[in-house]
Amino acid sequence: MNLSILHAGLLVAGACAVALPILIHILLRRRRTPVQWGAMKFVLEAYQQQRKRMRLEQILLLLCRCLLVACLGAAIARPFWPQPQSAAVSGPQTLVLFIDNAAASGASESGGTSVALDLHLSAAQRLVAELDAARGDRVGVITLASPAEALVWPPSGDLGAVSRVLAAIRPMASGSDMSGGFALTQESTGEGKTTQSAQRWAVLSEFRAGSLDVGAPPALTLVPPQVQLVISEAAQRGLSNVTIADAALLEPVIVLGAGSARDEEMNIGAVRVQLVRSGPLPAASSTVRVILHEAGAPQGEVASSTNMSWPTGARQQSVTVTTPRGTLSRMRQPVLSVTIDRDALAVDNEFVLPIVPRDMLTVACVAPAVESPLASLGTRGGVEGFSAADWMYLAIEPGGIDGAGTGIRRLWIEPGALATSPLSDVDALMIAAPHALNDAGWKSVASFLDRGGVVLIVPGGSTPVQVWSDAVATLMGAPFSMSREPRQWPVPASVTAVDPPANRVDPLMLLRAEMTALLNPVTVTRQFVIQPEPTVQPLLTTIETKADGAAGLAAPLLVSLDRVGAARGRMYLFAAATVPEWTDLPTRPLFVPLIQELVRQGLGSSSTPLVQRAGTALMAPPGAMTLTSLTVQGRTLAVSPRGATLDAVRERDVFNVVDQRGLGVGIVASAVDAAATNLDVQDDAAVRRTLATMTGLVDSPQRMNVLGERGKTTSSVPDDATTAQARRDADRASANASRISMWLFAVAVVLGVLDLLLGRWFSHASVRHTKSALDSRMVIDRGDEGKERTS
Repeated sequence: MNLSILHAGLLVAGACAVALPILIHILLRRRRTPVQWGAMKFVLEAYQQQRKRMRLEQILLLLCRCLLVACLGAAIARPFWPQPQSAAVSGPQTLVLFIDNAAASGASESGGTSVALDLHLSAAQRLVAELDAARGDRVGVITLASPAEALVWPPSGDLGAVSRVLAAIRPMASGSDMSGGFALTQESTGEGKTTQSAQRWAVLSEFRAGSLDVGAPPALTLVPPQVQLVISEAAQRGLSNVTIADAALLEPVIVLGAGSARDEEMNIGAVRVQLVRSGPLPAASSTVRVILHEAGAPQGEVASSTNMSWPTGARQQSVTVTTPRGTLSRMRQPVLSVTIDRDALAVDNEFVLPIVPRDMLTVACVAPAVESPLASLGTRGGVEGFSAADWMYLAIEPGGIDGAGTGIRRLWIEPGALATSPLSDVDALMIAAPHALNDAGWKSVASFLDRGGVVLIVPGGSTPVQVWSDAVATLMGAPFSMSREPRQWPVPASVTAVDPPANRVDPLMLLRAEMTALLNPVTVTRQFVIQPEPTVQPLLTTIETKADGAAGLAAPLLVSLDRVGAARGRMYLFAAATVPEWTDLPTRPLFVPLIQELVRQGLGSSSTPLVQRAGTALMAPPGAMTLTSLTVQGRTLAVSPRGATLDAVRERDVFNVVDQRGLGVGIVASAVDAAATNLDVQDDAAVRRTLATMTGLVDSPQRMNVLGERGKTTSSVPDDATTAQARRDADRASANASRISMWLFAVAVVLGVLDLLLGRWFSHASVRHTKSALDSRMVIDRGDEGKERTS
């Protein structure tokens, strides 16, 4: 057990004062000028006889006086014995390094030289260098980029190999998974099977807002009692950073069509880019560029760009950029690269958006053959004789020529044949006679949704009572409640649009700017009542018009139905039959773009996401066997039977989807986790409280310390519990120091008394007086320092 000092400066001053008696001793030993004297011969003989004894006496006096000064200095410095701790044991040591290599660890200063992760790795290398492999010391390395990964576990005694592993760690694009990193120590060794040797866990991170969420309740991982936890210092200065949080085409489904036009340059619309800022938020500007090029190939020079301004304090902005023209039919794997200006973090300055052009879309209308549209509009006596299926069928291709203009091909399927139809080439189903489907037909629709299809359900207008909603709720896993009979509005009700939640895809996004004008002439006379439930997202709502002109009840007219546990597919439901007896919507300008946008946007949001966040396993399109990286040679990810990669993706990358035949069937990309790029600094005490809660050290704050820049423990955790514990430790140390100082003062007093006694005893000073002057003789008188004089 080492001795600690409360006032180390006073101890140093006392140690320097010990030299004073030595200097005095040396200075007083200067040689005198010799004087020749006849009787000196007898004096020298007497001196030589006593020389050895006198030297011993001088050494004893010198030691006594040095110890006296040393005891006084040590007593004033107040030494104390530190209290023993569980981690302070002798023998082999185990060091576990938790390295934060999440997205925020790639942040650098304005000069771009001091990357945060490099500082953490340097501190880790210094900690490893302090260990001794010959003593049996071991090191484990766990990286915290989500999901946390054990690079060296169980801990290894090959310190050289561990240093090489540390040197290879690079920043990732995912968030930080500290709870998962701590849990890996239990999963790898088994709970309750941890080693009983002394361990030190070092968590090296800047603990910015993107690395640790101090507001969320952390998962608890109890740290074994023999572990001493040390954490690096939290960042003290925010860094200005702009992140491309998301980018999406306004028209997610691009149809090339047929003929020579598909080989010409085309404009694929615009891309909406969402930007997020963190760190200092002054007034600034950003340049957003969009480049169309082949995936895995160098970016082309043709680009579209726009400048946007950031008001002071603004954190989020969205901007729409027109995409450059290009010949998509000549590109095997076209992508859009969205880039912004360089800032503190490089990994979030580019967003790769894959493009999957389609030659043709196939939409099937499900209704009895008697309701199928005829070649001549006048066969049924004009539009008044059209069924709901007729209106839906014509809305897909108003020109009447399949594939021309819109690039959509139409089919007609009998409800009875739906169960046996493969539907492999169908992209969307419009069920215009849901009352005609049996249970087998609804199960076939459910399987179609599971493959990522789009389903539009429109009640038939000729059946007064409809019970098919029960089959939708049970067989298709979309629970909702709808009335069996329609409601008749006394006065035709008006229609208004409903804004979707912020976290939901808006299928009417392209129509929002003109939605109010397009809905003004639309009225509804009759409709079914759909109860508002969590699985129902209203898109259009009817508002009852009372006789006095005031607004009355509201009822959903068009809703999006969520299926329980479904990862793919999009389902829409009209509450009114699309016939003039129910609503005049089919005859209004809104109807055609509404139906086509529901199909296009539905396909874009229901299929496998083209861009997915780093930090999780990627979802692959149906039929995928492997994902092959287009940017890193040799990187291949296997796909499980459930359609997800077996391994998580932590980096930003673009992958080619390969099926079991070895053919490419699509493309997916992994993007940076925008939440992990927040470079705001956090309150130091809040960070430590969160870590103490996460590791179960709230009641043991003395086991949690902070590492300084050189990897040495500098201070304990100053939260409420720690402050009280520190005060108790200080009180115990002060009491302990007081007791030791009292003993040192007592020893100093004893040494002072002993110095007086020894000085008197070793002086041998005496004067003998004779009775007669004639008998006087010379007497040698020796003082304290052993110098001779005669009398």
